Amino acid sequence: MEHIISYSKMFISELIKTTCFMFAPIMKMKIVFVLLVVTLVNASPFTPCGTYQMFLNLDGNSLVQSVDFEGCPDGSAYCTVQQGRTYKVTIQFISNANSNTLTASGHSKGLLVDKPLTGLDSNACDDNNIQCPIFQGQRYTYIFPANILYSYPLVKSHVIFRVKDDTGNDVICGEFP
Repeated sequence: MEHIISYSKMFISELIKTTCFMFAPIMKMKIVFVLLVVTLVNASPFTPCGTYQMFLNLDGNSLVQSVDFEGCPDGSAYCTVQQGRTYKVTIQFISNANSNTLTASGHSKGLLVDKPLTGLDSNACDDNNIQCPIFQGQRYTYIFPANILYSYPLVKSHVIFRVKDDTGNDVICGEFP
């Protein structure tokens, strides 16, 4: 993870060095804003699915502004959770599309086992601080309980978490280590 962040920062730094002089000052401000967003989001242990594109809003996904997993200190590489406890997760994002519904899903990805998250309410609009429909360009705060069940294996794992709109496209997609 540190190598990916380091590589991304190095890539972005080189991009700024080689291309900023060709663009108007407004482009420089956009690049600084993107760097700021990447830095702020990287303060939490939540990383996007596959690439940093979700946070840069390059692939059509929503712009995630912040993620807070109760009990995980900012900047920590991993969250340590206890079986039988429930943790509050808060994700603030700006939607890039209109949608009448939001469907949440997740699975735990361990060394030997991939296991779907049971107990997760798939209706992300139901009692999760979001009232559907959602609208493009609007800011939303999605709050949900992360129930750590006794049936989950006692191993280091990553949780892949997704919220999809009514057309099946990701609104939020990321990983909690």
